[in-house]
Amino acid sequence: MRLPFFLARQPIVNEKKEVVLYELFLRSEESPDRYPTNIPPYKAAFIVIDLLTSIGYHKVAHGKKVMINLSIQNVLNKAYLETLIPEKTVINVLEPYSPLSDRQWFMIEAKIRELKKAGFEFAFDFDLINHRKLKFIFYRYGDYLVVPYP
Repeated sequence: MRLPFFLARQPIVNEKKEVVLYELFLRSEESPDRYPTNIPPYKAAFIVIDLLTSIGYHKVAHGKKVMINLSIQNVLNKAYLETLIPEKTVINVLEPYSPLSDRQWFMIEAKIRELKKAGFEFAFDFDLINHRKLKFIFYRYGDYLVVPYP
């Protein structure tokens, strides 16, 4: 049985145009340049993590780190994150998909601190560094700033 999607990877390069890591995401089997419309975006990260751990880091990234896009709320999902290898994983923090309370922000910041101590690195999209709450988290825990390539 064929899945209606596949795991795609995009090289992320530094200023010297050297591949430093691979961003992983899902693509539609019907339209490989598009996200599969039958999968809710908040579930995509968990599917990517399942595929990565099934296929293996080396086969997917050939010795490079991988970057997985997670909404800020999904950072709290301990079960999935425990299957990842911290030293080989960059978590690209995406904006919240729904409003968050101050208590939730506190829990998220504590979880990011814990994940950072475990060896995870964090990336933030350029347009989020001025977000009211994410700005603080970025300056404190961010390792990469994701800037769109022109």
